[in-house]
Amino acid sequence: MSSAFNKVIFMGNLTHDPELKTTESGLPVCSFDIAVNEPGRTQSDPFFIRIVTFRKQAENCARYLSRGRPVFVEGRMQARQWEDQEGNRRKSSEVIARLVKFLGRPKEQETLDSI
Repeated sequence: MSSAFNKVIFMGNLTHDPELKTTESGLPVCSFDIAVNEPGRTQSDPFFIRIVTFRKQAENCARYLSRGRPVFVEGRMQARQWEDQEGNRRKSSEVIARLVKFLGRPKEQETLDSI
């Protein structure tokens, strides 16, 4: 009997500000990359992970996160394939986040009342 289990947990820092888009059906989608330092690796040797969030969580990530902010992410890995503008087949992996916890100091304009 075989069963699949797809759950990942990462903690890292945003490498750039989140990007919020809306699908044709009006669904908010936010994506950002985090740099993760694996135990035993130096800070100058991180690996990078694409994180994707949806709905209210996407809106909150876009509003409150910024480059350098540490986050805790729990979700599942997903592989994608697409064709680029030159017709080349591309592949990538990303984390579809179920939970994003904001760590560290918030943006200066953010207050506890607004969360």
